[in-house]
Amino acid sequence: MAFVSVAVANCGIVGLCTNDCGPGWVHGSADCGCMQVSKPNPTTPQPVAAANDHYIVRRYFCEDVADRSDRGSCDVTVNAKTCPEARQQINNQLSQVGDPCRVCANITDASRKWKSTSQDIQDGPCRGFAQISPSDDVAANSNEYGDLAVERPSDGEQSLPKGGFTPVPHFAHFAYLHYLRKVADIPTDNSVATCRQQCSSNSPYCLSVTLDAATVAGLKRLQQTVSTNPTRIPSQQLRAMFGLSEDRCARQDTTIVSGDMTNLGIKCDMYVRLSEATININVPSMLRGRWVRQAQTTQVVFDDPKARGSLHFSDPGLDLDWGGDIVNMYSEPNYVGFGVGTLACVRAMLN
Repeated sequence: MAFVSVAVANCGIVGLCTNDCGPGWVHGSADCGCMQVSKPNPTTPQPVAAANDHYIVRRYFCEDVADRSDRGSCDVTVNAKTCPEARQQINNQLSQVGDPCRVCANITDASRKWKSTSQDIQDGPCRGFAQISPSDDVAANSNEYGDLAVERPSDGEQSLPKGGFTPVPHFAHFAYLHYLRKVADIPTDNSVATCRQQCSSNSPYCLSVTLDAATVAGLKRLQQTVSTNPTRIPSQQLRAMFGLSEDRCARQDTTIVSGDMTNLGIKCDMYVRLSEATININVPSMLRGRWVRQAQTTQVVFDDPKARGSLHFSDPGLDLDWGGDIVNMYSEPNYVGFGVGTLACVRAMLN
């Protein structure tokens, strides 16, 4: 140990070397030897982190709910690999929050609402992509809802077709609901109570779908079984209700114990065909929720995101507004309903 201390005290490690290494050289060893300072090879390209400049910033202008006075704005920024992808993401965010002025930067302020006007406020290669056009506002893909003539004033606000609304087949009706959301009151949530109110008042946040006869018959049989307040619904009985000879999801019996409904099985997808599109219902390996039975009404609330299913439409436009996690489901004498995502309600009529 003493030897090491003496050696270090008399060499270049502490700057006591008497020899001069010359320009470009330094003392690099315990015996005062010299070594050349390494320099980067000018022919070797240095790695440079490429900046992702495919971003867009959309500014939504807001007004007071009560007196419609100016309430500032809400800026939303998204970053993606391409400009169309960034625009798709910001449109998805708009659909999810419903009103960017009421829900801005994860802060909810029910005292203000969006004026349906916005502005593209960034430069770069994606400048202009944040502007809302009729095609973008309905969906990023041109075939999402089909054609729908909607008057668009020069100030950017949406208006509804003049002369009232005449229902037309397939996607035009759903596109109309999409635009109607611009002027309708935004629900605070999509709880069972809120969905009942939204659907009874024909709100554009409630989508009514028509199921095939076999599915309707199965749901009615299930309603009859549920009305007896069962503690267990055997899997084979459930399959028989819907005329299924086998269960590829290997679902076990459904149990209802102390207000908890549980069903176990293999994570899988189920499909329901509509005249407009196909609904894909993803069922988790463990489906669990709070079960409440009152009079002729049954409801299940799925508080745990890991134990709830999801509902998606094959048509991108429908899925933009109505797809997402199933946060609750409820059964009434004439229909069954689902709370989907954060604001959407989906109702399937049974008569």
